[in-house]
Amino acid sequence: MRGETFEAIHRKSGQPAVRAACFRVVALFGLALMAQESLGAERLVIPDPAAQKTALATVKEVYKTELASAKSREQFSDLAERMLGNLQDEADSAANDYVLLTQAQALALKGSRVTLSRRIIDMLAERFDVDGDALLVQTMKDLAKGPTDKDFHKELADASLKIAEEAVRAEKPQLALQHLELIEAIARRLKNTDLLKKTTTRRAEITEVQKLVASVKGAEATLLKEPNDPAANEVLGRYLIGTKSDWDQGLRRLSLSSDAKLKEAALKDSAAIDGEKPPTPDEAMLLGDAWWDLAQKQSASLRPALKLRAAQWYSTVLASQKGLTKAKLEQRIAESEWRDDPELSALMPLNRRQHQFQKAMSVGKGLLTKDFAIMQSLPFDEAVALNESFKDRKFRALRFRPYPTSTGLKVAAIWHRSSLAGEFFIGNADTVKQRDEELRTQGFAPVDLAAFVDADRKVQHLMLWGQTKPSADTKYSLMIHRPNDGMPWGTSADEAPQTKHLYVDADNKLLFDIIWRQPKKTFYHARGDLNYWEKKLTDINQQLIDVSVVAVGEKLNFSCVFHGLTGVKHSEVHGKTLDENLEEWTKLSESGFKPGSVSVAVTPSGQTYSASVWHASSK
Repeated sequence: MRGETFEAIHRKSGQPAVRAACFRVVALFGLALMAQESLGAERLVIPDPAAQKTALATVKEVYKTELASAKSREQFSDLAERMLGNLQDEADSAANDYVLLTQAQALALKGSRVTLSRRIIDMLAERFDVDGDALLVQTMKDLAKGPTDKDFHKELADASLKIAEEAVRAEKPQLALQHLELIEAIARRLKNTDLLKKTTTRRAEITEVQKLVASVKGAEATLLKEPNDPAANEVLGRYLIGTKSDWDQGLRRLSLSSDAKLKEAALKDSAAIDGEKPPTPDEAMLLGDAWWDLAQKQSASLRPALKLRAAQWYSTVLASQKGLTKAKLEQRIAESEWRDDPELSALMPLNRRQHQFQKAMSVGKGLLTKDFAIMQSLPFDEAVALNESFKDRKFRALRFRPYPTSTGLKVAAIWHRSSLAGEFFIGNADTVKQRDEELRTQGFAPVDLAAFVDADRKVQHLMLWGQTKPSADTKYSLMIHRPNDGMPWGTSADEAPQTKHLYVDADNKLLFDIIWRQPKKTFYHARGDLNYWEKKLTDINQQLIDVSVVAVGEKLNFSCVFHGLTGVKHSEVHGKTLDENLEEWTKLSESGFKPGSVSVAVTPSGQTYSASVWHASSK
């Protein structure tokens, strides 16, 4: 595909010409890089030219005024976001969605929106059979042809280096080499000798990696017969660490290796990350020194990885150091190019238990902080196991909302750090009520109540309790397995809803579970479709405390509870993809908000819809 334009690559896939946008933007295809192999068989073919032509005409008609008036980068970006808002992600909307994505992509490039561009390309690569690798290479080349801007080209070179590293981890050395060619061209254009030297070093590393990959199959065959074979474990350990950056498994292999010094360092590192307590600053410093010293004597394929590990340990103690010692650590960290990149850090655990939590967060599209955890899409059994693991961290479940998908039952959940105990129970309506009565006598109060259809097509109820010291007049009551038929659903004029969870049974009938609490406070309960939900968000002058969303066929149903609370403010997030939610959630967390409720629904056509509620002090 070398030498072809971005335009030509799309034509080969049956796509109409999309102008190559050579503007200031960085690494548009970082996520698409990994998508090709795992999603290729499931992705849609590119819509035929006739369908695209019709869709393009519609896009131009709908956005005629905005396309004509957009001049600034902000206007281009805003228009791209508006186009994404009209995506349907349904089988019969493929042509419209494809054209909207490609047009939005071009606008995002013109608007120099890096995150937006990456998101659009990821959406393209996930849904349609495009050659992400070829687009990645050609787009980066086109960007490099832009005006000579040293800051931009350095940024572009750094991005290309990162993509090359990702390509190596994905066992695509040829793709990595193509990006190195781009970096070399930039280095010559800028007359940057340091950058040229760096590409030369990277080439040598990739050559060593290719040799290492070739030797792994033999090592794996040996380990099937002799799991503790030292030589084979060393080969596999070097490969996992040097090529995949997988320190979790790589350390296990090097701990059995034939190289005495590598084995000693691996055993000490493993002991540190498996320990009940984190290593002291002195211990962390020694671990860093051990890997740094070993790196000087290793091959090109392993040397950078060992320096990175050393720098990672150094970074944990840097703030406590002073004078010449601190200067030395700063120099080594800079030399290693350690950036505390989240993706790389997830492959290099400093605590194996924490690594497992982070892995679950990655699978479940979740966010983990020192005070809370929230996730959107973890398989049910894994979510239940994670709930048990969280007990050791003093995390108590606040919401646990199962929902059906085409690949099985998933869970959206929230945990808060708490010194008080929590309880978790699954059963039918009668056994849940019985367990509730038992726990009330032990000082526990109901926290959440949800339901799901099990493998035998029976409705099961899942309930959470928290240990508390409620006031003497605080009372709770449950309403379980009730049809959402519009009939009166309150049990007493003195009660207010605490949580309400919508779900459908095996016959696709809409039902709900609800927790009531006395004494009654000012509240408002709303239930309806998407438009009704969005209207109530602006109409109700109270604090949103709970939300539930469920799909009955392709129709979305919402239920929410507002309370007239003081000293609290709320924020909510809905109508975004799971990845977009994470971006918004991170911002809310950094602003002092904590999650209070979360719910996810998936329609039969595969559309995922979520809503979450966040709270913070208003004082």
